[in-house]
Amino acid sequence: MKKYIQKIKDSINRSWNNKTSKTKRYIIYALLLAYMGLALYVIFMPAPDYRYEDFIREEAPPAAVLTDEQADMEGSFSEEKIREMEEFFNQFNSDSYE
Repeated sequence: MKKYIQKIKDSINRSWNNKTSKTKRYIIYALLLAYMGLALYVIFMPAPDYRYEDFIREEAPPAAVLTDEQADMEGSFSEEKIREMEEFFNQFNSDSYE
């Protein structure tokens, strides 16, 4: 097994050394190191902090505020408007639509 691995290494070294000049090999080595450095930087870079605390709701509004808003809305309809709505919904309660 070691013989086959050594033969493969030798054939790669022969083709690498004969076909590429020394300056091209150095450029290729530099590019490989740069890409490896970039890959390691991206892999091990800490995740950015998006200020998670700013997006957390502080507190829910108290229930008294909600009931006050509902009471204000109930008083905002006139008697005439309420009668119109009652007539509209009562027409669906008749026997003819069942």
